[in-house]
Amino acid sequence: MSQGVPDSLVPWVGRAQEGDPAAFEHLVTRLNGPLRSFARGVLGHWAEAEDAVQEAWLRIWRRLPHLKDRAAFTGWAYSITRNVCLDRIRSRDRLKADSLDAQVLELAAPEDAQPEKQTERRLELERAWSRVAALPLAQREAFLLVAVHGLSYRDAALAMGSTETTLRGRLARARAALTTDPGEEATP
Repeated sequence: MSQGVPDSLVPWVGRAQEGDPAAFEHLVTRLNGPLRSFARGVLGHWAEAEDAVQEAWLRIWRRLPHLKDRAAFTGWAYSITRNVCLDRIRSRDRLKADSLDAQVLELAAPEDAQPEKQTERRLELERAWSRVAALPLAQREAFLLVAVHGLSYRDAALAMGSTETTLRGRLARARAALTTDPGEEATP
């Protein structure tokens, strides 16, 4: 899904635009996981991300007949999800940068790994996600869309309502912040 809607999904978008609920359900099945993961990265909580994505799907369904470029569906869906997340952030006045939920940590450490390796992996993952959560929102979104979800620069810029140049700058600053030792001062 890094280059817009895969060719195999374009007909599904068209059928969904014509009101076919089965086609829309197919789109939900294909994109729900990535959208939930993106929303979780923006909002910081699985439960809130789940609610946000459900609200986003309702908005997508209502606005789908007005989508002109079927191939832009993926970026458009991310954009709507992003806007729902931003609405939620505004309504709660601040983003809570909690550590990852136990669900995510369980996924990161296989059950069959040695207990000390599981603990070490969970701590590494928690530190990494804490650093991502500490990024300014625009940088965090750019990083999540491109580096984690694999969207093209074009689709990520569309989702964020910005230009590719702006997206690239935000992504570069995010990567620089994430590769800087947390104990050192970043140089301007």
